[in-house]
Amino acid sequence: MLYNILLLLLLLLSPPALPLSLPTSVASPFPLVVGVTGPIGSGKSSLCSSLASSLNGTSLPNLPPLVTAHIEADKLASYPPGSPLHASICDAFPSCAPGGVLDRSLLSDLAFADPPSLSRLNALVWPAVTSQLRSLLSDLPRSPPHLVLLEAAPLVPAGWADGPTPLCSSLISVTAPPPVRAARVASRNSLPLPAAELRVAAQSDADFGLDRAGAIRVENSADLPAAVAAASAAVLGVLQSLPAQPPAIPRGGAAGISLEKPLGLLLEERDDGGPGAVVAGVAEEGSAVPLFESGEIRAGQALGTVAGVDVSGMGFDDVMDVLIGAGSPLEIAFADAEEEGETEEGEGEEGLPQGTPVSVTVTKGGAPLDLGVTAAVGDVLLKRLKEAKAPVYTGMAKMTNCGGMGQCLTCKVVLTEPDGQTLYERSEYEDAKLAKFPSNVRLACMTLVEGNVRVDLP
Repeated sequence: MLYNILLLLLLLLSPPALPLSLPTSVASPFPLVVGVTGPIGSGKSSLCSSLASSLNGTSLPNLPPLVTAHIEADKLASYPPGSPLHASICDAFPSCAPGGVLDRSLLSDLAFADPPSLSRLNALVWPAVTSQLRSLLSDLPRSPPHLVLLEAAPLVPAGWADGPTPLCSSLISVTAPPPVRAARVASRNSLPLPAAELRVAAQSDADFGLDRAGAIRVENSADLPAAVAAASAAVLGVLQSLPAQPPAIPRGGAAGISLEKPLGLLLEERDDGGPGAVVAGVAEEGSAVPLFESGEIRAGQALGTVAGVDVSGMGFDDVMDVLIGAGSPLEIAFADAEEEGETEEGEGEEGLPQGTPVSVTVTKGGAPLDLGVTAAVGDVLLKRLKEAKAPVYTGMAKMTNCGGMGQCLTCKVVLTEPDGQTLYERSEYEDAKLAKFPSNVRLACMTLVEGNVRVDLP
């Protein structure tokens, strides 16, 4: 409920912007996001609230007036009784869950007193909060410019400030002397001062980016207006270094298609080695399947924008990260289809037209299976194998597979082609997913039939 209310407020108050790019990373698929972190009692919540008010409506030569919002990640870390996360935490910390109901006070005392317990708790909570944050940021509109102040104590150790697609692009680390922080904690939480001092001492500066190169360090001991002014000047300096913002890409319209997840799109790298991703086909299920069958989406079309983010110049893996991180439904606009003679012409790599029947022999552990697989050029291999009742999934994978979305790796197959043919080459995405496996191992859900082949099931 809290997540839905926060999302509604943000959508009403603040359409955001194009992503902020850092020289050391690819463009984030999210709006302009500044992470704000700091140890307990540093006053980061007060600073964020005042900073959001200070920056709201600010105009810069390179950006239209900003709209700001303050997201408190800690408030997304809710685990009400009956939720899967609540059950997991109760199982991990039975002493903090008398009668099967979590006592947050006991859990908090244990986590701050025992670093291993804190690490176990974080390992349960952080992935859930990360998923909510990615969905929240991705679902925001894309224009006008929107500045999100993402307040999170675990921002650095949770990895939200790093990686190819980080949640935030700049980092503010708020600090104050330990005695000041302990006094604030004691007053706020109605704790004895010694107990507050223990909580302060349990945290490390490294977890809050205080020793991190490039972090904006803000002292917040007593003069909050001075701290806000320092943080505001630093953030505006970062924003002023951005290139002038181009016009926002319209959401919807003739050039855009709104799709619910799962999409069911099969994508591949460009044949010419250029950036971006092109449509190779569709999986068994997904919102894109009927549009592909009607011709509204076609093989060979390149992705232009995803949720307002221009992906045409990104590497294939980065495009996949944007798609995975985007919310649902999402807008996809396609660039011009590939030039004549490539996939749009409806031919496989060996020149066979789409729909040409081919031979697919299936074995399991090397032993032939009499399945009578019927397949043609352009078919999704997994779809044809499942139609023939081939035992692609075994054990728990029958229930836990990703439904042909290229995520779970449970549809791995080994392909053997006739001598002299090399039609079934892995995409860059599959290479990353299957890095530990030989090159003839493919994901059946991401393999289009292109010619005669033998399929060996594990």
